[in-house]
Amino acid sequence: MPQILPNPNKKGNTINVDTKDWYNWGDSQDHFLNNGVINISSKGSLKNQADLTNWATLTNKGVIHNSGLFDNSYYWPGSSAVFRNYHLFYIANGGKLQNTGHFVNESGAELHVDVFPIDNEQIQNDGTLDNMGLIANSAFIYSSGTLVNHKSGVIQNDAEIAIDGTFYNYGVITNNSNIDNWSGTFVNEKDALIQGSGRIIGSITNHGTINAGNSSGGHLILGDFYHATDGVVEIELGGASDFDRDLVHTQYDFVDVAGDLVIDGGSLEVSLVDDFKIMRGQQFIIAKIDGDQHGQYQGLSEGSSVGQFEGFNGNMLDLFITYQAGDGNDIALQAPPLTNPDLIFSLPHLI
Repeated sequence: MPQILPNPNKKGNTINVDTKDWYNWGDSQDHFLNNGVINISSKGSLKNQADLTNWATLTNKGVIHNSGLFDNSYYWPGSSAVFRNYHLFYIANGGKLQNTGHFVNESGAELHVDVFPIDNEQIQNDGTLDNMGLIANSAFIYSSGTLVNHKSGVIQNDAEIAIDGTFYNYGVITNNSNIDNWSGTFVNEKDALIQGSGRIIGSITNHGTINAGNSSGGHLILGDFYHATDGVVEIELGGASDFDRDLVHTQYDFVDVAGDLVIDGGSLEVSLVDDFKIMRGQQFIIAKIDGDQHGQYQGLSEGSSVGQFEGFNGNMLDLFITYQAGDGNDIALQAPPLTNPDLIFSLPHLI
């Protein structure tokens, strides 16, 4: 296995990693410093088990397996370190990526954060992290810089993403765990999508689409939710029970808000899934709100119909919206009340 050399890689020098199993490891290679160019070809792979610092340019078209410290940083204020990943970058047990420069996960590339147990911030971004490929996170990402998920980007979060800077989503985020927006800015931009059965701890502004769950599911916002004029909330109804607001097992979508909900117009789109048919008298609380509620969805004043849907007996029933459900501050969809024939035919047959 060839050891990556020379160390340091001086400015103007290029190292081409074009075969498998290059590595940075051992007493002589505890800290590899790149001031030049490292190119990892599609046939190459580099395993870092110590410290690797990039102060210049590193382009990966092969495989990087990192279980040490990968530091992409500037050498002096005003300079920049650029890392471009075109293929696979793995952060394994003991590994950490520290970025104060510019980290670009290109379209089609994959960045996997797979560490257990979680022992620190596996990715610490104090610079700029642009994702146009896939980020699959099963550990801890902390960003005090700028994190941008571009239109082609996909972030699969099954652990923790902590935001203390700015986080802009133009692509797809599947959040099945926690996004902690401690004191930063989190914006779901126009045409972007947030889905999954997770929690957003802090506030979010939505110009795109929020579709809770993976099919039916819930999302919990432990902060304020600003739903902008161009925002969309998609609600899928696959049953009548929310299982005490269980984010995963609920049979219909909901987006609960522990802070204030501000609806500046925007759209509410409702559909039935899993062959579900609605019945008279049913109510679906699609948003429990602990703080204040302001505004209404575009075209949906109190008591308006959100559409007609197939009923249990094959007839079409309207669902009406109310902003005064629950404790008087929640949002619900409700079918027309039961009629006398409905009451009679819904009773069990006695033999």
